[in-house]
Amino acid sequence: MTNSAISSGLGEGIIIKNSHKVTLDSNVIHDFILYGIHGDASENLVINNNVVNGVRHKNEDNLPYMEWEEVNGGIDLMSSKNFVITNNIVASTWHLGFALPPHECGEAPIHTGNVAHSISGYGVIVRGSAGA
Repeated sequence: MTNSAISSGLGEGIIIKNSHKVTLDSNVIHDFILYGIHGDASENLVINNNVVNGVRHKNEDNLPYMEWEEVNGGIDLMSSKNFVITNNIVASTWHLGFALPPHECGEAPIHTGNVAHSISGYGVIVRGSAGA
């Protein structure tokens, strides 16, 4: 999917589940609940040059900015593998900007040129075992 605007939903913006070879390039994802982009059990993803903003943890107005009940945020690829995530902007999200698994030392970077700003919690969370 390229050059698209997706906005104002009551769930996750884009869900990529059990998928292979998906590309998201130059899209705007705005005003969703839990995640802007959520890659779940997928591989060979290319997430490039997207803007994700206005993601909150529940469908309520005037939420406390530093409060969240579950992990949520801009882009979550924790359960995906073999992906490249480059040149994306995540802004105004609750809990985190990016959630990414680690990669082995010596491997080419899989996430570069990304920006996280105005996040209520963490800009980037990298967790797990490299190579797992």
